[in-house]
Amino acid sequence: MLLSHNEPNFDEDYDEVIKGRRLRGFVHSVLEQVAALSDKNPEWANPILEQWANDVETSRNERLEHERTRERHVHLLFSQSAAGSMKGGLSGAGLRLESIVLSFNDQFSIGPWKH
Repeated sequence: MLLSHNEPNFDEDYDEVIKGRRLRGFVHSVLEQVAALSDKNPEWANPILEQWANDVETSRNERLEHERTRERHVHLLFSQSAAGSMKGGLSGAGLRLESIVLSFNDQFSIGPWKH
């Protein structure tokens, strides 16, 4: 089936929006239109707005939980090479955002630390 220029192709349109980094503006525009029509057609507009509110709340809660639990481990290393290896290993294990990797010059690896 050939599409005319006036007929929407939602997959291509969506890809264009995503690739063009215009998704935020697109979603905002759609929600504004839904909100504007909610008084005239509440039976279909209100469920969309409710779903959006629920998704936003879920996203906020997930982000807050992620921020609360991230950076739970601090790794102290005395070599830039070791620090790079540690970061690579943590990334490979999916734990990079939960850890802080600090590296010091290897000269600091000998002797006591004094405050």
